[in-house]
Amino acid sequence: MQLTGSGNLLCNYLVMNENQIRILSNYAENLGIDVPENVSVQNREINVNQIKFHYLDWGKSDNPPILMLHGLAQTSRTWDLVALALSNNYRSITIDQRGHGDSGWSTNQDYSHNTLLEDTIKIIDKLNLDKFVLVGFSMGGKIALSYAENHSNRLSAMVIVDSGPESNPNGTESVRKFLEQQSNFVSVDELVSKTMQYNSTRPMESIRASIMNSIKQLDNGKWVWKYDPGIKNRISSKDSEIKLQNQLWASVNKIECPTLIMHAAHSNILTKSTALKMQSIIKGSKLVSIKNASHLVVGDNPVDFIKELKLFLSTI
Repeated sequence: MQLTGSGNLLCNYLVMNENQIRILSNYAENLGIDVPENVSVQNREINVNQIKFHYLDWGKSDNPPILMLHGLAQTSRTWDLVALALSNNYRSITIDQRGHGDSGWSTNQDYSHNTLLEDTIKIIDKLNLDKFVLVGFSMGGKIALSYAENHSNRLSAMVIVDSGPESNPNGTESVRKFLEQQSNFVSVDELVSKTMQYNSTRPMESIRASIMNSIKQLDNGKWVWKYDPGIKNRISSKDSEIKLQNQLWASVNKIECPTLIMHAAHSNILTKSTALKMQSIIKGSKLVSIKNASHLVVGDNPVDFIKELKLFLSTI
């Protein structure tokens, strides 16, 4: 296996390099996921709305493009296994959204849906993406729905991952509690323990490997999440939530591109009824359920997730 990675970002954060690609590839092979013989990924930056966005650019630049949007309090590294598995045939662009990962923070803690949508539109335009696949998980899925409302003609397809106009209130409350936890930790073990309280279905080793890409160590030795604590403002009042729900259902009614809806079988966020309603509205859309997965479906069951994604991509 030949590796190509870059570490051209001058920061103390964990960014993708050849050693991490090698570790990731070994992990994928142990799961039975096919790994391309030649793996190429580049760390890149782009300036939009006075914020510097970091993203990973996987695969050859002339491959069909896929833009992947992560969820709240996550990073571009959510998609590492997926982008790796697709890198032989697709160019996957995985972005750290504002306030997340290695991207800049909002000076006024504006992480509203419409602001993140505006970021996405401008990033897509600046990268000159056209006839691309848009994949969005959770928060990223909501942004994808809004984007597709007026830009279905630019999409070759869309994939919505455990996301929809409405979220299960119990799941939303769980996310709120997670975001309101302590802001710094004395050890990685403490972080792992706290994370397992939120998602106890995954092995400890899997959670540890995952969160190492989402944390950083401060000069005082303590560990913190790689996101602006202000992102918790996104979980807003009931009135704002209902307004966004109505906005997103209106978006769903206007989507005109091939769409795959991926529902985690044990999700506490996307209910089966909401997923079925979306499928009934979006003409020709397909709904699949990923077994043995809670809301964090990409990490909980990457093998079946990648299998279903590849199957869908082969039809467009």
